[in-house]
Order: sequence, then C-alpha cells, then structure tokens
Amino acid sequence: MKISLALKTVVKVMFPVRSLLISSSCLALVVGMVQANWPDRSLWRPSWSQGVSGALIRNTIAAPLSLNPSLGSSCAETATGGIIPIGFPPGEKAVTLKAQGTLACVNDRPVSLPWIQIQTTEGKSELAIADFALGEHLSLGFLDSDTPELQPVDWFAVAASPRDGTLPLALATTLSSQQRYLHLSPLVEQGGWQVRLEAGVLHLDIPPAQVQALRFAQQNQGFRAVLELDRPALFTTTQDSSAQGDRWTLMVEGTLAEPFVQPQFLAFLQQDPIAQRLQWQMQTPLPRLTASPTPPQTYVSATLPPGLVPTVSRLNNPHRLVIDFQPRAFRAQRIAWAKGMTWQQDWVQVRNKAVAVVWLTLEPSQWNPGFQLRPLLPRTHRQSIAQLQSLPRLGTDTGAIVAINAGYFNRNNQLPLGALRTAGDWISGPILNRGVVAWQPSGEGQFLGVQFDRFRWEETVTIEGKTIPLTHLNSGYVKAGIARYTPFWGQSYSPLIDGETLLTVINDRLTQVHRSGKAQTETIAIPEQGYLLAARASDSIARQLTVGSPVQLGQTAAPSALANYPEMVGAGPLLVKNGRVVLDAAGEGFSTAFSQQAALRSAIGQSESGQLLVVAIGSTPGGALPTLAEMAEIMLKLGAIDALNLDGGSSSSLYLGGKVLNRSPSTAARIHNGLGVVYQPD
Repeated sequence: MKISLALKTVVKVMFPVRSLLISSSCLALVVGMVQANWPDRSLWRPSWSQGVSGALIRNTIAAPLSLNPSLGSSCAETATGGIIPIGFPPGEKAVTLKAQGTLACVNDRPVSLPWIQIQTTEGKSELAIADFALGEHLSLGFLDSDTPELQPVDWFAVAASPRDGTLPLALATTLSSQQRYLHLSPLVEQGGWQVRLEAGVLHLDIPPAQVQALRFAQQNQGFRAVLELDRPALFTTTQDSSAQGDRWTLMVEGTLAEPFVQPQFLAFLQQDPIAQRLQWQMQTPLPRLTASPTPPQTYVSATLPPGLVPTVSRLNNPHRLVIDFQPRAFRAQRIAWAKGMTWQQDWVQVRNKAVAVVWLTLEPSQWNPGFQLRPLLPRTHRQSIAQLQSLPRLGTDTGAIVAINAGYFNRNNQLPLGALRTAGDWISGPILNRGVVAWQPSGEGQFLGVQFDRFRWEETVTIEGKTIPLTHLNSGYVKAGIARYTPFWGQSYSPLIDGETLLTVINDRLTQVHRSGKAQTETIAIPEQGYLLAARASDSIARQLTVGSPVQLGQTAAPSALANYPEMVGAGPLLVKNGRVVLDAAGEGFSTAFSQQAALRSAIGQSESGQLLVVAIGSTPGGALPTLAEMAEIMLKLGAIDALNLDGGSSSSLYLGGKVLNRSPSTAARIHNGLGVVYQPD
C-alpha cells in the first residue's frame, strides 16, 4: 500500500501535534479556523511524539531516481569499465595524478561521476569531482565567481568572513584537458561525509537528513514550498511528461519525520489550496530487502501548472530546501570558469523580447599553453565524411573543453554544406559567398587574429585546351556543373544524383571516366595523389574528354587575404562587421522564411579587445526566440564588433567541460561539425 500525501495549503501557522487521539472533525475545524485567519501562507512543523510508527510511509518500494539504469541498482552489481587517462595543461597548478575513475557510489547507489585523486606539490592528497557532475548528483549549485581558482557553491554550509561572519562555501578547482574538478575536502569536513576508494570506485557515505517541517506560500507569479531539514541533504530532480501533465519529482536522501504520518498532518494537507493545485505528494519507500540495505530516500512530487518551472535552492539556520514554482527559472550568472574562459548567462532585451542568452567569453591570451581553437570533426571523418554526432559526444571524441555547433549540413545524407578548413586542408569548401570565421594559429598554441567576412572560393580545371569552372569543392551542395572531391572528403565518393560522370585525376592527369547509375548506390575511390571530378546534369563536355590528358587546376579567393588562413568555419549569414549590422540573408542564399523565423540560434563573435564570444540562445520557459536581425542586435549588446550566425534550431548547443549549457541535451539534434577549444600540446 502506498500513502500519498496530497498537500493542500493551510497558511502561516505553526500547528504542533499535541496528541494522536484528536478527532478528525475537531481537526478539520481547527484547520479551517487557521486558514481563515492567515490566508497567504502555511507551515507544518510537527512536534515529537514517542513511539509513533513510521510504517505507514515506509511500505512502498520505488526505484531510486539517481540511478543510471546501465549501472545496476547497487554498487555490488556494478562493474568498472575502461578509463581514458586525463592530462593537466601546463600553467595549471602543479599536481600529480594518483588515481582516477568515472564511477562513484553515493550511499551505495552507483552514479556516473568522473573523479580524480591528486597530490599537490605540498604533498597534500585531494579528492575532486568533475564540477557539473558534482552539481547534478550531489546537489551543488554554482554561484558567481571572479577567479577561476575557487568556485563558490550554493550549499547549506558557509565559510567564515571577517566582514559579516559568513561567505558562501568555495571549493578549490583543478583544470584538466577536458573538465574542471572541484575539491571535496570542505564538504567532507563540514558534512561529516565518509570517503574511501575501493577497486577503482569512489565511495561517498553521506548521512541522511530528516524532513522536519513543510511550508507553503503564495508568490507574485507562482508558489513556494519549503522543506526544513535537520541537516544538509543531497537531492536530485526528474521530470516526466504524460497526458495528465508534467510531473516533477524531488528525491531527498533521507526520511520524513514520523509525525508526518499522523492523521493531523493528512488533514492539514487536505486543506491547502496550493498543494491541491500542485497535486503534491510525499513518500519514503521501504528500503530494498538486501543484506546491506541502502539509506532511505524521500520522494516529493508535484504536477507543474502550465507556465511554471521549479527551481531548488538551499538555506541554512535552519537547513532548508526552497522550491520555487515561477514562470522563469533562468537566472543571470557570471562564472570565471578557467583561465581565459568565462561562462555567462542573462536575459537580453531586444525589440520588446526577453531572450535568454548563454555565452562564453574566451580570451586566448590567458589560456594555459596547449589550448587551441579548432574546427571539430569526428576522428574518423577521413574514413567517412557522412557522420552525425551529439555535441557532447563530438566534444569528448575530439578532446574539446569548449564546443559549439558550427556549420550547416544535409540531415538526410549527413554531408556538410559550407566551409570547413583545418591545418590548411579543405574538408568542405565554401558555398554561396556565405559568412565565415577564419584564424591563424601561432607557434605558442594561440592564434594571430580572427577574421569575419563573406568568402568565395572558386576553382577551374583546364583540359584539352578548355577551361571549365568548377561549382564546389568537397561539398554536399548539389548544382549543375562539375564539382571536385579530394581525399579530405574521405576514402571514396558516392554520387549525389543519378547519372553523374566521374573523372579520376591522378598526378594532374585524367586516368578514368566513369558513368554512374542511381545516386548513392555505388562508390568510387578518391585517389590519394589526386581527386575526382563529378559532372552533374550538363556533363557532355566531361564525356568527351580523353583519358591520359593533362589537367591543370586553378584557384582564386575573395577576399584573397582569407585564402592564407588555415583554420576556417563557414555558416552564415554574417551578422556584424566592424561594429555594424551587415545582415544580408538573401545575398548569402538564405530564404526569406529562414531569415524571418524566430528560432534557437548559435553564433560566434569578437569584441574590440579581441575576446571571442561563443553564444547560444537558451531553451527555457518564458524566453523568446530571436530572428536573424534580432540575433545581430544581441551580438552587438554582448560587445561584438564582428559576428557570424551558426547553424541553429535543433542543432543549437553550447558545451563546456562535459555539459550542454543552453538546453537539455536530450532535446538537441545530432550535428555534423563544431567549433571548439581543444588541448593540443606542441
């Protein structure tokens, strides 16, 4: 049997339980009087009664919400996997890696939690956990910071301050090549945690809390619920959608105080209009019947009213979890995340719209040596250019610590549509004179400037006295004429339309002419010492050419200065140039519908001082979506003097140290390529 406590608000009153023998009719009268006298808030704080059994709320088995289903239901059932060794960039404080792992057991519940054990130059041993994983699984929120060496956290504990007596607890940081780790020692010391390493698994035993009081309040645009605790508590949240609405669940490591199961409490709850609106429920399931039962958990759930979003914060003296249901959960934040990498988010007002914007301000001159800006492609792109990945997977695959989705692509055949150049090699050529961002790496792992402009790359082949213009280089963009494909496209080429004529050129000489059949039904090798020419639609000239004829390749670029930049990513349209909006969507081959559509968007810009602004629109309730013109204005407001629009919509994602910042990763589509910061020591 499951006891669900449907909470229905009473209001600003302490209602102690004097006896278990109070009649339900008398209780209803008391509750009604209380509600009439204090119509704006409610409080339930039961007094302690000895001998009250907790069985009524502890007779239901529920699956722990914090589990990763692939890990098993207890640490005893979990096998450890392979670990990729991490590196620490030069310039980061000197540490020695003693141990590392990706699995932790929190109160005997397995979670994916990257951790390291390090030894400092002073000989001190420290345990640290990847920051975003720590926030997700151990209930830590990040507060604003102005130094990357310390991260203030939203936790029940505080540190001493000579000025006013308290400061937010701050955790020391260690930066690896792909993640930032937060040191655990302050939390272990203040929270009474037990920590141990066993067989490559980090075990955290954290004392469970007890929920001792419940409070509701009406707010301007929503509701507030407060759980008072006897000590700091871990929690996780989940949200599920159904025909009945969105159901939100808070799982607290701990129990309900036993008086919460008394009839008086049930009656109290049944009188509360806020709890009725939220369809509030609470339960503490019975632990699993095993030789080593896991610590108890309490589940609090609510049906979300349309337009309201829950957020949880923590307070101390007494320890409290504060749950606010408001139209907007997105809040302004500025965190100095690493040297030369600042994470920010805020509401930006543009044309009577409030747009939630998330961005990273990158200052390459401050980066640790070895970090470089690079186009991001799967490591196996030379085997096949047609690959899509989620941005987190692409970031992990390429070793990126920062990443954003970049160029366009055809989602059906998974081929790129725009400029992609790295180390001077054209993975995909420019199309339609669209906007690009290009840069020149320096010998110190930084780069010598970034250029934003529209870019055109044109090629010709001269054969048997005829000079033939080519349409595109290494592109999924199809147009009548002849396109060129090099080994950077992959090991082979598959025709994109029916009846292409394919010409193989090796060492500047035509070696084969092949007439293809149906599109995508065959492949032809791209020679390592040459290229393929794919003639489409008007291929009569191609079929008249003689095998063995010499072939001369010609190339021009506009503007010509960009031709020497070895790193380039194209998307478009170009939004801002030299501090002015230069948006011309039609001139770059975009439709009117595309330019006027309000959508999630990504962009990259540059400030007057040379900072890079890597920007994505937040997907959050209450946030408006911008058009291209509005995105240009947003970039100006963020301080950009040059800016380029990147692929957007379902592709729009911004990634930092293992986490997608602007949306739930489950809502983001797979992408073809990205732009990011990777650690590549010389």
